[in-house]
Amino acid sequence: MEFVRRLFIGLCLVTICWAAADQKTALVVEVKGSVTATLNGQTTSLRTLQVVDGANKVTVAAKSRLRLVYLQTGRKETITGPIAFTLSPDGAREPSGAGKIEVVKAQGANTLVPRDENLRRMGGAVHAQAEKSPLELLEQVAMVAVPPPPPPSQGIKPRSSALPANSSPTAGSSVSAGASQVRSSRPILCNVSPAFRWVRSNQKVSWEQGRAPFAVSLTRDDGIIELALASTSAREIVLPELARGYTYTLEVKDDSGAVGSEVFYILSSDEDRQLREDRRILLSGTSDRLESLVAEIAFFEARGLLLDALPLAEEASRRAPKDAGLQAALGRIQLQLGLEKAAENALEKAVELDAGRTSR
Repeated sequence: MEFVRRLFIGLCLVTICWAAADQKTALVVEVKGSVTATLNGQTTSLRTLQVVDGANKVTVAAKSRLRLVYLQTGRKETITGPIAFTLSPDGAREPSGAGKIEVVKAQGANTLVPRDENLRRMGGAVHAQAEKSPLELLEQVAMVAVPPPPPPSQGIKPRSSALPANSSPTAGSSVSAGASQVRSSRPILCNVSPAFRWVRSNQKVSWEQGRAPFAVSLTRDDGIIELALASTSAREIVLPELARGYTYTLEVKDDSGAVGSEVFYILSSDEDRQLREDRRILLSGTSDRLESLVAEIAFFEARGLLLDALPLAEEASRRAPKDAGLQAALGRIQLQLGLEKAAENALEKAVELDAGRTSR
């Protein structure tokens, strides 16, 4: 009962995150040069695949360019500096400067926001990660001071709960890939997406941390046990065929009692059909491959479908290797999938690009 209570509270918090996310105004599709946003006296540089609030004062420097897609209307804008404007749900307003704003009215961008409650819920925590800078995410990977795992009587906590509570960068802070870090000794499950369109017949879940032997269990939200291994020395399992439309909890416990767990959802057939239709609408009329990739990454990431977003993010980072936002998105997705080493490489590159203000 304690686990059920904690899970319920956690899902409520994720839903709240998505309620806040629904207030977001526009997705950054491309940044070239110097583009900043100022809100409540704080100024930050914009990067690709960042979702921006309304009421931000945006400044595009001379010879710089910004492309936006508005989440609720489908409106697309290409803004060339020098220009400053205020962001609103209906588009850029109160422009000033010698730059220009080109507008394309488009349908389908509102499909970036999941309609289904289950997908909003599973994508909510992922969306919260998207708000963090590459440096903040890199500090999460480092896990300099990881608290010990809770005893089983306190219930199971998801992977994110073991991250440092204070992950905000401090002045002059940096993370070295070669530095010796104290990492968690509990199993961190790799390749478990918050949501799956389906579980492929050879879908593997693996872990490196922890001490064998391991006890593995997979339980459906109605109490049905799909998998139970009392003791195994293997560090991976193949997921069995699973029914659609259910939430599952996968738990791995090592011989010291350290627990790693993930909760994931499998789309129902109706949700998958709606997903395909929304994706078709989203991409209709888009001929630029990089723009399509950015839209699809945001589309799948917002729904927690990280295994679908990962190959798209890899392709986008190859096509635009100097885009800090795309490198950060790749690292963010890899981090959520437990692929820590790959995430560390991508986020270090994003931090370097951010520092040099390098764009596509």
